[in-house]
Amino acid sequence: MRRLRSRACVCLLLGTVLIAGAAACTDDGGADGPGSRDRTRHTVTAERGTAETCMERYGHPYPAGPRYVAGLTRDGRARYEQAAADCRGGRELSAAESRAVGRAEEILVGRCMRRAGLPYWVPPAPSAAELREFPYVVDDVDWARKHGYGRELEHEKAAARDDNPNTRYAQRLPASRERAYDRALNGDREHTLTVTAPNGDRVVRATTGCRATARGELYGDTAAWARVTAVLEHLPDVSRTVTDSPYYRRHERAWAGCMRDTGYAVNSPRQARSSLPPAAPHRTETRLATAEARCAQSSGLARAVAGLQRQSQEQARLPYEDVVRAHTRMRLAALDRARAVNGVERPTTKGEALRRNP
Repeated sequence: MRRLRSRACVCLLLGTVLIAGAAACTDDGGADGPGSRDRTRHTVTAERGTAETCMERYGHPYPAGPRYVAGLTRDGRARYEQAAADCRGGRELSAAESRAVGRAEEILVGRCMRRAGLPYWVPPAPSAAELREFPYVVDDVDWARKHGYGRELEHEKAAARDDNPNTRYAQRLPASRERAYDRALNGDREHTLTVTAPNGDRVVRATTGCRATARGELYGDTAAWARVTAVLEHLPDVSRTVTDSPYYRRHERAWAGCMRDTGYAVNSPRQARSSLPPAAPHRTETRLATAEARCAQSSGLARAVAGLQRQSQEQARLPYEDVVRAHTRMRLAALDRARAVNGVERPTTKGEALRRNP
C-alpha cells in the first residue's frame, strides 16, 4: 500500500507527460515506441513490475547490500550491473558521454542565441578530472597523486567562471540590453515550472530562453526534462545512511589504522581533509590525499563505500522508478542527438573566445 501511494504521488508530481511514448503512471508502463519489440528480446521488461521484481527475475536482490555486491566475481558484478541497467530502462551514460551531451547543449544554446541576433561563446567542456567526485573518501590513487583533493581544479573552475566571455560581454552592455541578453539566454520569471522535490526543496526551472530551448532539442521535451531532473537531483540526502552504517564504521576503523601506519593520526576521511591548512602547498595536499586513497583501497573502505552508496541510492529511488526509467531513456536519446550535433560543430576554445572578445 505504501508503494502504491508513493507511485501515485510521483505521478501527480510529474504531471501527465514525462517523455513521448511513455505512460509513466501505469503499472505496465505503456509502449516504448519504435524498436521496443527488439529491446524486449534481450532484457526483462521493467515496466511490468517494480525494480525489485525485475531484479529478482535476474536472480538478484534489490536494493543489494554492499556485502552481496562485494562478494560477486568480476563477471558476476558485470551481470549485476547489466541487470540493474535493464531494470531501470537502460544503462547510465559514461563520463565521456555525459561530457558529449553537455557539449552539445552548449552548442545548441549558441545556435539559439545567434538566431536571436546575440553572440554566445561556447565554453570548453570540463575535463574528466574536474567531473570526478569523492563524497566519502578519495579512492583513486592516480587522481590523488596528481590533484590531491582537487583544490587546484576548484581554483581553475572559479577562474574560468570569472573569465567567461559571455558574462564579460553581458556586463559591458547597458542595463536594459543586459537584461534582454539574460532573458534570451535564461528565460524570464513569467514562464517557469515549479516542482516540490522529494527532499522538500521547491525547484523552479525556466521553460523559455535558449538554455531551455537547447534542453528541449536534446531531451525531446523541456518541461518533462525539468520535472524529471527536479526529482532525481533533489532526492533525500543519503550520506548519513552510508556513514552511520556499522559496515562503514568497521572499514573506517581499518582505514584509520592504515593512515596511522602511514604517519597520519586521523580517524576519518573528513578529519583528514579538514586537517589540511587552507594555504598548504600542493605537494602536501597530494601526499595526504594519496595516503588516503591507498588506505581506502587496502582497508576495503573504498569497496564498502561503493556498495553502501549504491544500496542507499537505490533505496531512495524506489518510490520514483518511473522517473528513473524516463530519465534513463531521455539521456540515451539525448546522447544520440548530441553525437549528431557534435559531429558538425565544435566548441569554442578558451583562446578563441578571448581573441574574439578581448
